[in-house]
Amino acid sequence: MSDPIPIQAIPLINSYNKRSNSITGTSGGGGGGNANSALFDAATGGDLNGVQRALNGGADIFYRRSNQCAYNIVCEKMNRYQIEYQNVNPYTSRYNELQQIIGNYNEILRTIQAHGKERLSEAINESNASLFQACHQASGVLNKELLYEACSKSDNVEIVAYMIQDSSNVWWTETIYPTSTLSPYRTARRNKRKQVAAYLKYTLSIKCTQAVKENATALVKSLLEAGASPDLRDTDNVRVALEHKNVEMMQYLCQHGAKIPNEWKGQTLKSMPSDMVDVIEKCLLNRQLRLCAARGDLSRVIRCH
Repeated sequence: MSDPIPIQAIPLINSYNKRSNSITGTSGGGGGGNANSALFDAATGGDLNGVQRALNGGADIFYRRSNQCAYNIVCEKMNRYQIEYQNVNPYTSRYNELQQIIGNYNEILRTIQAHGKERLSEAINESNASLFQACHQASGVLNKELLYEACSKSDNVEIVAYMIQDSSNVWWTETIYPTSTLSPYRTARRNKRKQVAAYLKYTLSIKCTQAVKENATALVKSLLEAGASPDLRDTDNVRVALEHKNVEMMQYLCQHGAKIPNEWKGQTLKSMPSDMVDVIEKCLLNRQLRLCAARGDLSRVIRCH
């Protein structure tokens, strides 16, 4: 069974002083000084070289004016110019000019995001959820590589919870169990990140129970393979699968250790469809074999077999 893991609220920050490794909650207070203003001005004016110089000079991507950081300004500018680009006559000089402007802002955005990715990795290594959240808000970067990095290098539940709750794309990397790599839950478990592993298992298990209710067989399978428990406290997923008359789902649940109601072990089985009875009886037999083997009861193992 999986139990819920408490998630602490993440303190909000707007500035990070890398030199002193300290964070504050006031706008524009970082350690970049004039570089901060230079970054904001360059981002506003679409000056790629100026953005690069400011970042190399120690500018703080959290620096804000009127509660906006450079990343917010760049996104706003791109959106405005793209709207104009979609409506302008393609045979005019303005059309070509807008292409160059949008391309330039795209490069600025990539530059800020590359810088943000480095800071996000720093936040994971420092197990600093506040810094991680601020870096994401100031760069827009959030991807599956960061999720796996967090599951490998830190046992900070708040960082992982923030990523999963904030991005549906990241969530799918957690549910799907790729053949070439471990799921985030199994990655955390392998790296002995016990709190993160427990949180992911519980989250997957909640989703699995909901998927069973919705009769979503493929999703149930992927969630179980990613590490979901087949049951939570006060749930009865096998009985729900039976109500759906879903033999395939019952089989997946039983294979992953779902609890079977006690009354099913007697006369009740006779009233069920034969294909479902076969799944349940096979599951009960395998479970009995495992229990006997765990106790070292060889003679009973042979009888059961």
